[in-house]
Amino acid sequence: IYPAGAQSERDFYNNAALRIRHAYVSVTYNDMLNTKVGQTWSLLGWQDYYFPTEYNVQPSIGQLYRRFPQIRETYIQKWGDMQLEGAVDAAKPAQENSEVTEFHAGLRFADNAMKAATMPGSGTKQVALSLGLSGALIPIRSDAGNPTGSAVAADLFVPIIPSKDGKD
Repeated sequence: IYPAGAQSERDFYNNAALRIRHAYVSVTYNDMLNTKVGQTWSLLGWQDYYFPTEYNVQPSIGQLYRRFPQIRETYIQKWGDMQLEGAVDAAKPAQENSEVTEFHAGLRFADNAMKAATMPGSGTKQVALSLGLSGALIPIRSDAGNPTGSAVAADLFVPIIPSKDGKD
């Protein structure tokens, strides 16, 4: 219980007493174009592909870890086992008073012929050899003005013990 006015915006919106961790509508067209509207992982860092292999999803020091309401558009181009994903989103900013939408974009290249088993923390049982690049524009409102912050992330997943059939 927080005294009146002591609860942070993050706790009020993302960690309320009753909360929804992930709730979104996902519509895919022709296996190439996907639209998501709702609360899910951030595109910055291509969360949850690159979470550490652990049973529970818990942020480690320095790990990108955030979920929030957003509208995301993802385009996937496949060439056999290879695929290139491009995505953009408009998201609820971390600072409620920023009054400006937060934007993210990313590119991810994956070779689905080389996968490795992971734990539920990564969001999927198999993750492909992949490289993800992403960035964010983050509006900030303060007494000093309204600067825009930015962030970039590069992620690499290399299967050390690859799955022989992509399922095991």
